[in-house]
Order: sequence, then C-alpha cells, then structure tokens
Amino acid sequence: MKDAPLCVIGAGMAGLCTAIAAAPRPVLLLSRGDHALDCASALAQGGLAAAVGCDDSPDLHATDTLTAGAGDNDRKAVEWLTGSAPGTVTWLESLGIDFDHDQVGYLLAREGGHSRDRVLHLGGDASGSRLVGHLSHVAQKASHIVWKQGCDVDALGLAQDRVVSVRWRQRQKCHATACSAVVLAGGSVAGAFLDTTHPCSSDGAALMLALKAGASGRDLHYIQFHPTALFAQSAADSRMRLITEALRGAGAVLRDHRGHRFMLELHRDGELAPRDVCARGVWQAQLRDGWAWLHAEHLKIDWNRQFPTVLRTCLEAGVDPRKQALPIGVAAHYQVGGLACDLDGHTSVQGVFAVGEIASSGVHGANRLASNSLLEAATAGRRLGQMLSGLTPGPVPEAEHWVERGAPASGDQLACLRQMVQQYLGPLRDASEIRRGLQLVDEGGPLSGRWQAQLLAAIMRSALADPCSRGVHWWRGCTPSQQSVTA
Repeated sequence: MKDAPLCVIGAGMAGLCTAIAAAPRPVLLLSRGDHALDCASALAQGGLAAAVGCDDSPDLHATDTLTAGAGDNDRKAVEWLTGSAPGTVTWLESLGIDFDHDQVGYLLAREGGHSRDRVLHLGGDASGSRLVGHLSHVAQKASHIVWKQGCDVDALGLAQDRVVSVRWRQRQKCHATACSAVVLAGGSVAGAFLDTTHPCSSDGAALMLALKAGASGRDLHYIQFHPTALFAQSAADSRMRLITEALRGAGAVLRDHRGHRFMLELHRDGELAPRDVCARGVWQAQLRDGWAWLHAEHLKIDWNRQFPTVLRTCLEAGVDPRKQALPIGVAAHYQVGGLACDLDGHTSVQGVFAVGEIASSGVHGANRLASNSLLEAATAGRRLGQMLSGLTPGPVPEAEHWVERGAPASGDQLACLRQMVQQYLGPLRDASEIRRGLQLVDEGGPLSGRWQAQLLAAIMRSALADPCSRGVHWWRGCTPSQQSVTA
C-alpha cells in the first residue's frame, strides 16, 4: 500500500500541537466535536505554567511539581517538562499566541501548589478557549493537515502486531483509513462522573480503545478533582462550571456554612494548598453542609479583565461574585493516570502513541500541579509531532484484523454508570464499596459487555491494586503514614 498519513485522534491542545509540529508529514486529524472548541482544553480557565519570571527557575517549578505529585512522579520527566516550559512559551508565541502582559512583561498568576507567580494567561481566565481557538486556526490553514470533525473512532486495524489503520464514523458513514502511526490525544474519563467540569464526551472512549488493543495502563485510578466548581449545573448540559484556582491565587478564601475558614487547619498554604488537599477539604465540608463557599467579594480586582469567564458564568447562574459568596463543590476534573508511555509518547502497542491527558508519562505523579496540564499538552505534543515528522513512514500493510472498542451502554445504563462512578471513585474511596461496585460491572454482571462498564471495571481494579493513600487517591480512614488499607 502507498504511504499513509499520520492519524491524530483528538483536537484539544495536545492533538493540535502534535498535528501542527508534525509538518510537513501528512496528518489526518479526527475529532469528536462538531467545531473547534468542542474539547475539554477549551474549557480551561487556568493558563500555562512556566518559569519565566525573574524570581523563578525550572528547578523551583520542578520542586513544586514533585511536591504536588506526592513523590510519585518520574523525576527525569518532571525536569524535562519544567526545563522545556520557557521554550514551549516561545514556540507558541511563534505561532501567534500573545500571552497577557503589560509594559513590564508577562502578567503571571499564582495557583495552588506553586511557590511563585508563574501561570501565564490568555484573555484572563479565557485561556483555554483562546489557545485552542488560535491553534485551531493554525491547523485549519496548514496544508499538511486534513481535519475531520464529528468523528468517532471505534476500531483499530492491526497487522503483524502493529496498528496500521483506524475505523471511524462520521454522520453515520463508516470509513477505514490506513495510517503510518496513530496518536491518541482523546482526553479523559472525567466526564463519566455526575459532578464534573468536563463535557459528557470526555468518557474515556479513546482510552478504552487502546486498552482493548493491548496497551498498558498506568495509575488509571488517579483522577483529580477540582475543589471549586460552581454548585449549579447548566440547563444545557450536565457539566459543573469551573471557578478557576487563580481566583484563590488572587485572594479568594474558602469557608464552611458557619463562616469558618477550614483550609487554614488542613495545610500551611491554606487555599493555595495542592489541589488534592483542597478537594478533600471541600469534600468534607460538602458532606457536612451540602456545599462550601468561596468568598471573593472582598477582592479589589478588575473582574472584566482578569476573570471575565468566572464573572459571566456566575451571573448566568444568578450569583454575583463581586457581591456574594459562591456555593461551590468538588467535581471530577482531570485524569492524572492513563496510557503508560515514555516522553516520546510510545505506548506498549507498536504504532500507537499517546499525548495529553490520556497519556501517563510520570510527569504528574499522584496529583497534577495546577496549570501543568496545558503545559504538558503543548510541550509533549510539540515533541511528539517533531519526532514523527522526521520519521520515514514507508508502505503500510493491509489490516489483518480489527480491534473494536465494543458495544456502548444505553441511556439508562449510562445514567446508572455515572452514578456508580460518582459513588465509588470520588475523592474519598472505600475498598469494600469498590469491590461491591466491581461485581456490578465485571464480567457476568448486569452491565457487563458495555465498553463503559469495562472501563469502569479497569479503573476499579487499578484502585484496589493500590492500597495506600497518595495524592488524588485517598482511602477513607487511611492516612499516608498508614500506607495501606484492606483491599
């Protein structure tokens, strides 16, 4: 067969950066959304972390990343990411990205877990949509990229133990395309939760497809929860609206229903503790009172310039953050674990690479440091794209057999599964409850055979195989010093 294109599945920050950096190699970019901003990256309010301030350094950034990751990071991967971060900023600027700045330099914000102001924004808290929007425009103009939207990739074709083709559906039409390599940039499973900052399309579809093809997972149970999601779901979808951590960096504080500032008792940095600590603190307040409160009404800030997205979101929900405390709760936000891969994106399946949230290279450890996600997506995407651009693809054989993701769950089954994910895999977990849930989704259970149930079972098994509290994975009644639970 003639030379085939590189296939990139997913057009968030990671997929776009990979496709752009792969030039001049031909790229087929497949995305599930019907337009450019239909991705989780576009919802990011936090920006991109990089040691570009005069009082900062990649070493300090690495130290903060390792601390947030609870010591479970791959140190070499962390040092690569933080050391590459200033260069990533320069590369994005070469593509036309104009980060927020004044006459002196970048406008840098501080978020939880950071010891310096090092988070760059684009349009204040509209960073994700601005970045994705600009990179989408670059990709659409690039002559080496063919972008197909509204696609669902449901099978991989293999020959000689290597992925050589993909099967995808668009508007009820089925296509099979030969490819020289497949890059999975399909995001997270966070949208499978009832309380989530992600769209429901963040359901782990690409992750399940890779697992079915034999790819190894790493720490699938590491799922990060955002501590400040507005406690009001949109009528348009089930997603909870994010309240950026940068608002706490600007001085907003967390209180319970009695007005008690509870985070001061849980961590020396209070509201700027690492995200997993804040999430557990807010979760405990939720269990007591139904929700917690984020107070920002005392801040002397320019809301329209610094936090236009938060302001609009809150006003649409009927609360004014300039005058009122915000009712907030914990919501699933980021899958820290994923497909095991190295820094070049290689998975355990030949011809399959992973990048972005679906990938687990060890950079984040057991808890992602705030705003390292867009940084990793851009940095790893650029590295992977440039590496693949330099490879000579050669002819691709016909697929010998196909690996399918599997039958999807029905509407009622999906509702049941989302309730189960919320119950069993929240910020505080119970081994006996997870074992009970596993019986419902495992082979022979009432939901077995549906790929969403199979993915949930894989995550539950991953949790039970890690019987100690660490980072985002916290067992009820178990502290890190105990190091084990009865799993």
